[in-house]
Amino acid sequence: MKQEVSSKETWENAVQKTRSKVTVHQWVNFDKESDTGIKVSVIVPVCNVEQYLDECMESLIHQTMKEIEFICVNDGSKDYSLEKLMKYAKKDSRVRIIDKDNAGYGHAMNIGIDNARGGYIGIVESDDFVDLHMFEDLYKIAVKEKVDFIKADFNRFAKENGKFQCQYIDIAARAKDCYNKVIDPMKDKRVFSLVMQTWSGIYRKQFLVENCIRHHESAGASYQDNGFWFQTMMYAKRVYFYNKPYYYNRRDNPNSSVYSKNKVYCMNKEYEFIRNIMNQKPELEKDYIYPYSRKKFLNYMFTYNRVAPEYKMEYLSRFHKELVEANEKHEIDWSLFLKKEREELECVLNNPIAFLAKDVLKKESDKIHKKYEDEIRELKEKNEDLKYLLNMCENQRRSQSDYNFEMWHSTSYKLGRALTWMSRKNKDKQLYDEQYEQTLKKNNICHIVFITDEGYCMPTTVALTSLKINKRPETVYKIHILASEISDDSREKINSLAADNFILDIIDVKQDEQFKNYVKGDGDRHVTPAAILKFKIPSILNKVGKVLYLDGDILVQGDLLELYNTDITGKYAAVVKDILPERNPKHMKFLKYPHRYYFNSGMMLMNLTRMRKDNVSDQMVDYRIHGINHFMDQDALNVVLGRKLVYVSPRYNFLNKFYEWWDVKQLSVFYGEILPDTEREAFDYARILHLGSHEKPWKYDMGYLSKLYDSYYNQSPYKDIPLVREALVEQ
Repeated sequence: MKQEVSSKETWENAVQKTRSKVTVHQWVNFDKESDTGIKVSVIVPVCNVEQYLDECMESLIHQTMKEIEFICVNDGSKDYSLEKLMKYAKKDSRVRIIDKDNAGYGHAMNIGIDNARGGYIGIVESDDFVDLHMFEDLYKIAVKEKVDFIKADFNRFAKENGKFQCQYIDIAARAKDCYNKVIDPMKDKRVFSLVMQTWSGIYRKQFLVENCIRHHESAGASYQDNGFWFQTMMYAKRVYFYNKPYYYNRRDNPNSSVYSKNKVYCMNKEYEFIRNIMNQKPELEKDYIYPYSRKKFLNYMFTYNRVAPEYKMEYLSRFHKELVEANEKHEIDWSLFLKKEREELECVLNNPIAFLAKDVLKKESDKIHKKYEDEIRELKEKNEDLKYLLNMCENQRRSQSDYNFEMWHSTSYKLGRALTWMSRKNKDKQLYDEQYEQTLKKNNICHIVFITDEGYCMPTTVALTSLKINKRPETVYKIHILASEISDDSREKINSLAADNFILDIIDVKQDEQFKNYVKGDGDRHVTPAAILKFKIPSILNKVGKVLYLDGDILVQGDLLELYNTDITGKYAAVVKDILPERNPKHMKFLKYPHRYYFNSGMMLMNLTRMRKDNVSDQMVDYRIHGINHFMDQDALNVVLGRKLVYVSPRYNFLNKFYEWWDVKQLSVFYGEILPDTEREAFDYARILHLGSHEKPWKYDMGYLSKLYDSYYNQSPYKDIPLVREALVEQ
């Protein structure tokens, strides 16, 4: 009895914590009592799924079980999801709605379960749907067998070209004798190897309450079902797996977290959540540490394969470190792993260089045209760098000693260069053309913004010239130039570049009086106060949804349509990470910088719709006035926009000083892609070459950079005005 009181108090504390986290705006139909009593409460977390919601709700309200309620938790949807839910609640009082501010999937699930009145809890994702007999059939078995939960098989589906594609999933495929009988997970831990999902069954609510089983309330909608699933398996005494499919799981929703390449460490946080629960009860850790370690490994592998290329090396570093710690503590039972899983485990644990080699080589082999296969084979046989690295891997595997993981960081760039040599040599023009054709089908119009004053008109015009020369004929550039007090002559020179598919729009703007005399913190004036006009772009271009902002001190060396069509849904911008925090951490500490990465604002693909919605312009102005600033505009942009960004390849904002500030090894590891060996090759690799240092190639003789700049200057409207340069004095 004492244990029950303790569990109840723990549950009630957790319920109160969840309830106080955000504002609930409406409780719809919670004041209406059921005439028949409620056997099953179905929780439906909803966030921006209007296109799928009808299919889901129709499958629920027509369930053969009548003693049922549907608790739809609207987690701050910005589309018409709430309106659709209200329509169903109006015609069916069993549909109950909790309309609240966004706090993520875990919070939505918890507050739904907390307010459920049924003896059993079901879960239906709002982009899925279910068989009309699901809850009646599962409830009958659950009551008869007195189980803590029951799970059934399910179908994965997608709709392609109007056709319904469906795949049957046996949840107990690895242990078919687990079907159709009561199992105690403590006695048969094979259940931990079964398919991980939480929505194809029902759970006894009192079982959840007694064990305080809740979802992890981390941000977003990212794998919080893992923690819930693992808890139910640890605490359950009686579980049942039924070999009949009722649930239809969608796999064609592009907004699903499964397809998010930038959510890097959310799975790690989920397994930290599970481990914290186990740490509180030593008996759980003792009984379930081996299934935990296996499941964690498989989900880390899933994450490694899912994340964007620029995060893979960084993620593998942490993955390896956690595996080493687990192995040293004897927390891994190798017998639980299948043969392929053991091979991957051994490779990541002992030879991440070899793991990276196999991974990169496979991807490069898939990418490169078939005609290059013989050359790749020859590369593997003859390339000395590659032979050296693979031999080193084999020697380490045999010795199992003195493994230095930091060494992997210092050699990974070399390995990648060796493996990607063939694709770089051949430039992969065919692949580039194919990608452009695909991009062209989506959209061929780019809105581009420059900001200039009279002092920067010449470089801006040269940048425009490079943009025009290197664009593809099918791409349409609509260029908005925010001009602060420029002369008629400068205006005429800019307008002379206008042409079909290269549309120029000069917009006269005035700098705010409060910023006119602003300078950088160190008094440097190579960035003018006009840069602060970046804050005004959302309001000046109030009818444009997305723009590509570019500084005037750039050279564009290719078409920018692919960059412009980068998906930034829900984000403020796509940007390139800056190495400033790594080179000068003291400076970031001085700024009290709150985010993980810092970006260079010379290129920003800006989501103006989202920025206007969140009123970020006023936030940036306020920070520029009251915050800690070193750069004219860049610190304010980073602080305000930094929490909602997409990071793209450094080739889209390649600073000419990169190879002076850092060596190619450090740059390649930091950006997660193999950069060219030499500075000269790197300048050619850059799609947008940013001449962002104090020294400018139109003012000083900077060798190759000045010659490159001249090649565009001599085709610009300024070609008849000779450039006068000074000799660049080394500091």
